Amino acid sequence: MHAWGPVPMHLTPAEQLRARRLVISAATEAEQPPPMPLGTRAPQAARSYSLRPISKDDVEFSFARSSGAGGQNVNKVSTKVDMRFDMSKANWIPEEIKEAIRTAEKNRFNKEGVLVVTSQRHRKQMQNFDDCLTKLQEIIDAGVEACTVREADAATVKKVKDSIKAGQERRLQDKKKDAMRKKERSRKDWD
Repeated sequence: MHAWGPVPMHLTPAEQLRARRLVISAATEAEQPPPMPLGTRAPQAARSYSLRPISKDDVEFSFARSSGAGGQNVNKVSTKVDMRFDMSKANWIPEEIKEAIRTAEKNRFNKEGVLVVTSQRHRKQMQNFDDCLTKLQEIIDAGVEACTVREADAATVKKVKDSIKAGQERRLQDKKKDAMRKKERSRKDWD
């Protein structure tokens, strides 16, 4: 059991994270935080981020030939888009959002720390270019979402707590079933 309480395992990882945040925020509303030790910084207040959308001026891109089906078009036209976004040069993105993106998308960063996004979904170069920009915007939006703290309403907190309780009860029932099954196996009277 963690400091934030048990989280049901039937939820997806994103739902588990959301549930933890809701339980934490509900607990902090009810209790006053302990005094901060000397020499430590107080946590920042909840922020609301409004970032501008990403544009083609923010990225470097190159084109290559796509793989896969497409007939003669694949061999003649460079439709695959390889887009690179250097976050260190993006002063319009706050550092905490950059860190959230680096953590969430660590496999998309190269050795130089540049975020690489590719698309070869479509047969047209411009559609793949727009697809890359959309993917990049979704990555940035996910970073903003991860850094934004939401206030939990009473209905949502109750729903999460009920879900946690149901998960605990289901786990205990499964343990009892397993114990009975093992007990049945070890019976000595086989008459």
